[in-house]
Amino acid sequence: MSEHLEVKILVTGKAVARRKDNLPLTEADRAVVRQLAADLRAQSQRLGITVADVLRVFPGSRLVEKPIEEPKPSCCSHCGKDSVPPWRRGGKIVQNVGSDGTRFWACIFCGRRFQNKHKKRGD
Repeated sequence: MSEHLEVKILVTGKAVARRKDNLPLTEADRAVVRQLAADLRAQSQRLGITVADVLRVFPGSRLVEKPIEEPKPSCCSHCGKDSVPPWRRGGKIVQNVGSDGTRFWACIFCGRRFQNKHKKRGD
């Protein structure tokens, strides 16, 4: 790429270019920019969505750790009972993070922590 060009690739995928010396773009400059944009599009299609793409599209977002190893239950056993009002039945299970940084499954409605019944005691 020529040193006298400044090229920005927008989130939409379009390339915006200008010359650093503020002269109009020549046909040779336009060809360089088109080639650069085509190369970047081809590279992004090969790689898929990267972390950098996500952070560029959603500025201020944060990365979350990998999901926890325990199997996710289908629904909350407490919120599935007949004693629970119908509007709150079938609580969805989501990943939660405790104050000490530990991750666990919990019901989004009642907040109860899911206990993995398949774990052996003493491990």
